[in-house]
Amino acid sequence: MCGLHMAFCRLIGGGGKENHTLLWYTRLHTDMEVCKMSQTIDKYWRSFCQSKGMPAGTAYSAFAFGDSAEMADRLGQLVLSGKKTGTSGAYDHYAEEPLPEKGDYQIVLNSQGEPLCVIQNTDVDILPFREITARHAEKEGEGDLSLTYWRNTHWHFFSKYHTLELEKEFTEDDLVVFETFVVVYPTTV
Repeated sequence: MCGLHMAFCRLIGGGGKENHTLLWYTRLHTDMEVCKMSQTIDKYWRSFCQSKGMPAGTAYSAFAFGDSAEMADRLGQLVLSGKKTGTSGAYDHYAEEPLPEKGDYQIVLNSQGEPLCVIQNTDVDILPFREITARHAEKEGEGDLSLTYWRNTHWHFFSKYHTLELEKEFTEDDLVVFETFVVVYPTTV
């Protein structure tokens, strides 16, 4: 295994923010490919920090949306187009990691582990699934932007995780972490 493999894991984790998408990355990529991704992500982050006059040691995480290569690419493109300005995750997915916070920086990756952009959280809401609003759904930028579409797709996604990983049923009362973000780099998107 390449020595940078662990560095990539830390980048994905952002100092403990392990992201479940790392699992499909490791299945799709060899250790050497993961090492190259780590170097590419680090270079991208340094370029961002330099452009903003920030210390290169500023905390960040890197992730790809969803649980598949197709989803990572599709949702990443929605962010680049400006259509997607929010994302959500089931609260229980954060059992062993810190919750996202306002001001957090994240590098959005495509399915090949290549940086697409840097986003920064402008708000983080924690609320029951049943209280997600049409405004939240529209920020997700997916499908027809409706609350009905959001509820159907996310119910399936969250339920699958709860059943497979937590061995419990997802309910309307389960909490959702909703992040609202802006693209901060590149600023030409």
